Amino acid sequence: MTARRAGALKDGTVKNGELWNLSISAKCDRSQQATHKPALAPMAETTADRNSYSFREGRWRADVVAAEFNALSKPNSATWVLEEDIQGCSDNTLFACMLKDIPMDRARLQKWSRTGYVENGLTYPLRNDVPLGGIINPTL
Repeated sequence: MTARRAGALKDGTVKNGELWNLSISAKCDRSQQATHKPALAPMAETTADRNSYSFREGRWRADVVAAEFNALSKPNSATWVLEEDIQGCSDNTLFACMLKDIPMDRARLQKWSRTGYVENGLTYPLRNDVPLGGIINPTL
């Protein structure tokens, strides 16, 4: 890892009362991710769960409400809705599965995923599998 490839840290982001660090990718990585994303997005859309709406392009809150209405408006439908949030899902992704399942250059994917972050001029290794805040991360 070099300081050039390490992402910058966005300080002070708080989620659920905890400090939540976002690793913003370096410019060269962001430009590469932006060129790869259109190629990977159609595959991600066709293999993803059709009932998943989080971080999906072209899907909005209104789509979720419409899907819930359609599912619950039938005479024999359930009278409740279960909502779950898998804590740490995107920042604790199984990296080995990503390397196996995502059809792209493994070395490049590894560089994007294992770059670490810079805080106060010091470079730190990444504690989890995938840095949050990258352009391509929702697609991955």
